Amino acid sequence: MEEIWQTVIHTPWWVYVLLVYLIIVGLKASKVRIIPFWKIFVLPTIFLFISIQNLMTIEDLEYLGISSWIVAMLVGSLFGWWQVKRLDIKIDKKGSLIQIPGSWDTLLIILIIFIAKYYFGYEKATNPVLVAQLNFKVSMLVLSGACTGLFLGRLFGYVSHISWK
Repeated sequence: MEEIWQTVIHTPWWVYVLLVYLIIVGLKASKVRIIPFWKIFVLPTIFLFISIQNLMTIEDLEYLGISSWIVAMLVGSLFGWWQVKRLDIKIDKKGSLIQIPGSWDTLLIILIIFIAKYYFGYEKATNPVLVAQLNFKVSMLVLSGACTGLFLGRLFGYVSHISWK
């Protein structure tokens, strides 16, 4: 219990601010919303950047890690596209607006990514032997790739709704 408390109090304050912001974003996504078309690019772009940053910061990265990240991103993209494909999305091309049905998926994915980043960051800071192991690197990249792929797949799904209607 002491270790958990030490971890919590030594976490930078901005991490908690980020968590609150991400929860707010996820809660907003749980309700039907009408947003400008450009906003559907924001989260996928942010998480793609974070995922690529994860990839670039891993030392002694092997082909297995890179290929695992790519496969996980492709699988995540397929699932993300499938999530959106089945939704009733309304498009206002004149106003460049899109109506997206509410879903708890965004909050769930955001929290998974946040918790994973927190956990992997904790392990990097406290257990360098574990971090150097291939299975740790692959696990981190697979999770990062799959979650990023979900956001990218959803983006592709939204864009396909726009282009077909």
